[in-house]
Amino acid sequence: MGFIAKSGPGLETTRPRSDNMKGVMSLNIEPMISEKTRMDGMTDADRKLRQQWVEDQYLTDREPVRVNALIYRNNFKRLFGYPLDMTFKYLIKSHALHPRTAVVTRYYLGKIGMMFLGTGTVLYYFRHNQANWERSHGPVICPAREPIFPGDEGWDDPDYGKTTPESWSSNRSFYDRTNFLCLETLKTSSETATEISKRNAGLL
Repeated sequence: MGFIAKSGPGLETTRPRSDNMKGVMSLNIEPMISEKTRMDGMTDADRKLRQQWVEDQYLTDREPVRVNALIYRNNFKRLFGYPLDMTFKYLIKSHALHPRTAVVTRYYLGKIGMMFLGTGTVLYYFRHNQANWERSHGPVICPAREPIFPGDEGWDDPDYGKTTPESWSSNRSFYDRTNFLCLETLKTSSETATEISKRNAGLL
């Protein structure tokens, strides 16, 4: 990663790179920390390599180069990001948004949208899929008991906050049901499971 610098006297930032020394890697100047050690311990060949290394830090006119093959996005990001990608590409091409503004807005809009989608999914599940007396799977949500402190009303009452079977979470809202309220009028079948299967199959 380099940086862009303005051309000055003796400094060529857009010079063709045909002058590179073949088979020579960039010089690492870390072993020579101070300028004194570099100047005293570097030969003319080392100085030329260091000059080449410094010049390699400047960007040419064609840099930075965006290589799409090196920018990896998994299939899920491509799928969920396709609508936003197409929308902001259209806004950039129509000059409705500056490219940088569009990229930043696209990034944060996608993150915020996924956050709201995930939060809404969790809230919907906990609200509409709670376990009750008709089914056993799902979360059980019950209100927390209110704390009581010395001096509060009911502190000396031994029955304050006493629970009843109707408030137990293990009942799974059985006492809040709207059907089968009269247990005396309920009629159950006297047939066994085998007899019911035979009757449904037409054997009885």
